[in-house]
Amino acid sequence: MNQKKKRIIRWTLTVFAVTALGVSLGILAGMYVLWQGARFEDLEKLETHKPALFTKIYSRRGALIDIISAEQRIMLDFEDIPKEFVNALIAVEDEDFFHHIGVSPFGILSAVKDNLLKNTHRGASTLTQQLVKNITKDTRYSYKRKLKEQFLAVQLELRYTKEEIFAMYVNEVPFGNHQFGIEAAARYYFGKTVGALNLEESATLAGLTQAPSRYNPYRNPDACIRRRNVVLDRMAVEGYIDREKRDSAKRAPLELRDRNRRQAQPTAAHFVDMVREYLFDKYGEETVRTSGWDVYTTLDMTYQREAEQAVREGLKEIDKLLGYRRYDCPSVFSGPSGQDEDILQTYYDPSWRTPLQESVSLRAVVMAVEADYIDARVEDRVFRLTAERVKWVARRVKDMTQYFKVGDAPLFRVVRKPDPESGAEAEPEPEGAANEAAENAGPQLVAEDFPFTLELDQEPDIESALMAVNPRNGDLLAVVGGYDYRRSKFNRATQAKRQVGSAFKPVVFGSALEQGYTLSDILFDEPTIFVDPTVFEIEDDGEIKPRVNNPDIERRMRLGLIPTPKPYQPHNYYNRYAGRVTLRDALAQSKNIVSVKLLNSVGYDHVVDYALRLKLDENSLQPFPSLALGAMEMTLRDMSYAYSAFANNGVRYEPRFVSLIMDAKGRVIEETPPKGEQVLSPQNAYLMTSAMSSVIQDEKGSGRRAKRLGMPLAGKTGTTNDYTDAWFVGFNPELAAGVWVGRDLRHTIGSNRNGSNTALPIWIKFLERVKGTLQREDFSMPEGLTKVPIDKYTGKKMTRDCNCQEDGLILETYLQGAEPTEICAQREKERQKLPWYLQKRAYQYDWEEGAIEPARVLVDFVSQRRAQRLLELERNKDGDDGA
Repeated sequence: MNQKKKRIIRWTLTVFAVTALGVSLGILAGMYVLWQGARFEDLEKLETHKPALFTKIYSRRGALIDIISAEQRIMLDFEDIPKEFVNALIAVEDEDFFHHIGVSPFGILSAVKDNLLKNTHRGASTLTQQLVKNITKDTRYSYKRKLKEQFLAVQLELRYTKEEIFAMYVNEVPFGNHQFGIEAAARYYFGKTVGALNLEESATLAGLTQAPSRYNPYRNPDACIRRRNVVLDRMAVEGYIDREKRDSAKRAPLELRDRNRRQAQPTAAHFVDMVREYLFDKYGEETVRTSGWDVYTTLDMTYQREAEQAVREGLKEIDKLLGYRRYDCPSVFSGPSGQDEDILQTYYDPSWRTPLQESVSLRAVVMAVEADYIDARVEDRVFRLTAERVKWVARRVKDMTQYFKVGDAPLFRVVRKPDPESGAEAEPEPEGAANEAAENAGPQLVAEDFPFTLELDQEPDIESALMAVNPRNGDLLAVVGGYDYRRSKFNRATQAKRQVGSAFKPVVFGSALEQGYTLSDILFDEPTIFVDPTVFEIEDDGEIKPRVNNPDIERRMRLGLIPTPKPYQPHNYYNRYAGRVTLRDALAQSKNIVSVKLLNSVGYDHVVDYALRLKLDENSLQPFPSLALGAMEMTLRDMSYAYSAFANNGVRYEPRFVSLIMDAKGRVIEETPPKGEQVLSPQNAYLMTSAMSSVIQDEKGSGRRAKRLGMPLAGKTGTTNDYTDAWFVGFNPELAAGVWVGRDLRHTIGSNRNGSNTALPIWIKFLERVKGTLQREDFSMPEGLTKVPIDKYTGKKMTRDCNCQEDGLILETYLQGAEPTEICAQREKERQKLPWYLQKRAYQYDWEEGAIEPARVLVDFVSQRRAQRLLELERNKDGDDGA
């Protein structure tokens, strides 16, 4: 064997020996790590740890909405933690978490190098090691402690999945202010559960884990925002979010619970109350709190957030139209300091704890008032605001002293100034650039180039409710019970019974179509008195007098000791009357007189039966002429589900908001399938849907503002006397939603505040935000119907040889066999353009009143009695069912 071969053999044997030795040492080291790690008592504590069981409420898509628990510390599973928070924490703390074995060798070598060469202590801990440190409570700077962490971290990786380790970490890690775990931190800082956290809030909490005291959002909001933005940058680098999302989240304000820890606006709070009440009533509070159930609901969190935003924005806009409430504005002089002038300089408002960022609402102290401007202080900054910034308080603000005085603390909203040169938004001032001189010289006027200014804002003193349901299965998708759950926990969508006004008219018209009317039938719209023959009699001279058989009562009426009854005389909106009008136009334009005439003609019993089939509350239905105008009281839930039957070919599903309940072992406790009933014929439902589409599509329709949504829609407005309640309930094939606006004490909303300009704008805001989730399918016409060309004004058939102009040509829908046979005549069409009183062949003029005498219609007392018996049977049936 030559020398060269010997060298190759020796080299090969050496490599093999070194490799074998390395492998052996590695195995021995691994065995030592496992043996040593298994000796720690802390591992035994983790293995025997059994978190308490809590009932969790989920949305229809599996997002955690809330937790019903019996303890303050709330343990979450990995599936319950928002994905955005998982990505944020991984990106900023341990980007290789899902790939390492509990320790990061390269991180350790880098930390040791910095320790030896730079004498600095830099962390190299993985999330698994940090979990170990949180459990052992050992925070010493020593290699022995770090070695112990690494041994135990490997043991944890062998015993638990990555998801379990991550969940244990976020349930144990401190977030500052004595808050442990992400759920407790989310509720403490943002007043919401983890399921409701958005991107910027998730990034904020992820940033706190490194140094909760240093980045305390209350004490150091600027540092907290800087740390949040670092987390967002890391998320973008790791590919979890794109640049657009990162930049948008970095601009978002840090909206926390205020200085007094007043809870922030929670998401879906009224809905959670509904679920909690249902569970407690059915299973008992103790069972629900401790059994570890998973409750799956029908709520769509996207719809819910958009619904809450639409209600809040809509109410603010309506409230501003009603005027500035100077009498509600607090003053810094109203406290213990009285008229002490120093209070202007020293007053500190809790809303100032939130950093000055776009869209933040806060109070500012009015320091000076002049005719053309006011100076308002926020901490050490003073903003000079001209009439442009308070323009909604009046059509034209000529003198600011009429609305403000020194010491006032109105609510303002922070807005960003546009760049005067490019028109783009101005960039925020650099960190630390906030008037350093002001700290020594007192409050200073902000510079012209300061990127933010203030606009006058105001919390609304009116209320609203919104409910959205799926007409195809009865699922409750969103519910808003009021402007702010913190202000009132009363759920106005399900608990408040209010007069529905004209929103009840589709019930009257739908019943009329069942009884043989068509949408092109003509009724006469004119001032009308409805005379109850059991209460009044019409004498030969035409005078209406009460039927009184008791001379004493008659005498007392004559002397004015007791009120004399008067016949029912409703009026149209603005006292405008159209004369001859089709049923379609009467519904679209919400003609009151036509509705009451139609009720009386169809029969109260038929209308009540129609309402009962739609499952409207029988206790509120009363067979009187005012029934046609919605004098009864219903909840928003009643009306929303009634309208859902029109959207779903006459099938009304029972309300459903809890779909499935499972115990801690995955066994089904309760499963609620959709339960529907055919309450209307598909043909009747489609005819009414077609009629209600004119409310939106007709140029005079009361809901024509919704036409700009550009999708198949139908619905009806509603307004009650003195403008105390405003409604809009509308639908498309996939979604039915209702909005109510009013005041809890039933005072007027404001002059001329009706369903069209009060409730409908909120409904439109909501639909604009969610229409992207809906298909653009049209309402499907069932068999048994046909379309015929008619003149929309006369309701007569249009043919090629008729002399009617085609400006009113439409395709009207009819039951087969009910199509019109009369041909349109231009002369008749021209007559309908005349004022209503000239369309009549004869009328009486009251020279004393100076007006045309109203028409008289006798109330159908027989159908009233039938309706009353029907209601009594329904109430007795409900009583028997309850027994």
